[in-house]
Amino acid sequence: MKKLLAILLTLAVLCSVSVSAFAADTDVTTFTFAEVAEDLAEIDADGLIHQVGGYVLWLPSFFEEQELSDERIEQGYIANIMAADESAAVIAFTDTNEEGADLETLAKAYTGAGLEAEVVEVNGVPGMLYVDETSDTLNLLFLEGEDKKGETVISFYPLSDEGFSSLASMVLRTVQPGILWSSVEEIAATVDENAEFRSVGDYGVAMWVPSVFEGIELTDEDIENGYIAGLKTADDSAEVWIYTWDNEDNDTLESLKEYYLEKGCEDADIGMINGIRVITHSDTEDDTMNAAVLLDNNQFLQFCFWPASDEDFATIVKLMVSSLQVIG
Repeated sequence: MKKLLAILLTLAVLCSVSVSAFAADTDVTTFTFAEVAEDLAEIDADGLIHQVGGYVLWLPSFFEEQELSDERIEQGYIANIMAADESAAVIAFTDTNEEGADLETLAKAYTGAGLEAEVVEVNGVPGMLYVDETSDTLNLLFLEGEDKKGETVISFYPLSDEGFSSLASMVLRTVQPGILWSSVEEIAATVDENAEFRSVGDYGVAMWVPSVFEGIELTDEDIENGYIAGLKTADDSAEVWIYTWDNEDNDTLESLKEYYLEKGCEDADIGMINGIRVITHSDTEDDTMNAAVLLDNNQFLQFCFWPASDEDFATIVKLMVSSLQVIG
């Protein structure tokens, strides 16, 4: 376990945090983007967020996405992002976990096979970090699907390069569920080529809005209650409401997620959408899908979509939420 232990300790030194994997009260190391965000910005202010399957991660600006061949796609590859001089790469692929083994079982199996493996948590998502010296890679594995029989693996190469190994130790902290508009833009165009981006009040956020939606005139009561915009279809079959609320309890997205889960919202989740951290959850009583952003002024900007039970509208909602982005 020497190689993996060194990587975990390097993470602790770089981020000035303790490595909880070696504390007496827990056996899971927790990684978060926030702990390295400032350091990575200093390394490369022009660094970019990249899509890797259902996840996103930050990489320096000299990394470029490579087109995957049909053969690679058939083999399960979902991303190949390479340094301009081809000295390093981040490769992502899907695999199967046929037995549906949990992460602890997998870690033991990998260790028994001669690899170094540890169960970790990255931005709230359980995963497994392992070293494969044969392929010279540091790998981050996530289980997928309700039955946990799928895997997404993100590999950093070459681990033997100390400079890149240190960078990879920081970059892996940026991995989290998320999406970039560029990944779904073509799909959105086929859904509604006349849709357009609209700014959300004066909050520096914009959203893709299909042409079937028209504005709702807000009442004084609506405005007093924090509503800043309303949209509806001509046949009144769907609505979108946007409002703000003061974060009087100084909640974080994490504490808000915990609150929603306690209320029974099993789908409450946090992800990064176009560089913005967003929490989503559904409300079965109101038949709504909701997405919220914590603004710099300590207010939450919330988007409420109704009806969530309409499957066709649910597809539109996913696109609208995927479009949320900061505008200058």
